[in-house]
Amino acid sequence: MHIFSMCGMSACFSCLFGTPVAATVFSMEVVSVGIMRYSALIPCAISALTADWVARCFHVHHMQFSLPALSAAFELQIGAKVLLIAFVAAIVSILFCLVLKKTAHIYEKHIANRYIRIIIGGCLVIVFTKLLGTTDYLGAGEEIISSAISGNANGSAF
Repeated sequence: MHIFSMCGMSACFSCLFGTPVAATVFSMEVVSVGIMRYSALIPCAISALTADWVARCFHVHHMQFSLPALSAAFELQIGAKVLLIAFVAAIVSILFCLVLKKTAHIYEKHIANRYIRIIIGGCLVIVFTKLLGTTDYLGAGEEIISSAISGNANGSAF
């Protein structure tokens, strides 16, 4: 079942972003934090490539972000900032994956019926959307990313 989940995630992210290799690796990392299931590599790659091909056949436009022109000169200070951001992002992503895993375990322990868990999860999304007063966090987040790249990030929910 883990491999099926990884294949579905690979296909979804590949179709959404048009990056089958990144989608393959991402799904394998998220499902099994700290453990790389190499037996899932080929099935995930096939599903990601197939989803990307199907999306292209239907002329689906993948999300694309353009960055402002960057200077070709490497500066040590900028390199250090990039390394720091990469380190912090890695820590946050590990914590995110652990929280997802722990939350799933808690749900399974206290709510045996998977359909009830799905309904509760959907209701929680609706409640948090209403509490935050924004729909910014629904969907893939393309608008937030574009806004942040252009320097217009406003952090409306916080």
